[in-house]
Amino acid sequence: MTRAEVARVIGRSIATVRRMEGKELNPDVDWQGVHHFDEKEVEAVAVDLRENGRRSPEFASDLPDFLLVSRLQQVESENEELKVAAKDLQLADEFAAFFLGIANEAIMELEERGLSSAYSLRSRFEMMAALIPG
Repeated sequence: MTRAEVARVIGRSIATVRRMEGKELNPDVDWQGVHHFDEKEVEAVAVDLRENGRRSPEFASDLPDFLLVSRLQQVESENEELKVAAKDLQLADEFAAFFLGIANEAIMELEERGLSSAYSLRSRFEMMAALIPG
């Protein structure tokens, strides 16, 4: 199989096939300099790409350091965004708990005064409070 045929089979560009040479793909080179790939090896790579959607984990060891650093920075940035979102969610939960406490105190005061509407308000409050996590 030629580079172009391999590229069609694995669904990647010829440039990607070239980058995979010597790693996932090991072609034989004829006297004219044409690279010929083993069909079984190409099929194994194609299956791996279809199942995993990316190149083999061993490939990462061959990546240039700047690409690894770039990916690490991207992951760290995503991690920081998740931390901020988690903190926002925690603050929202604390805010909701604070207002639930105020509402509960107000209902308790109405109940102590013996207002009949306080009991229906209490049941609605409990139904709403049950919907809020935590």
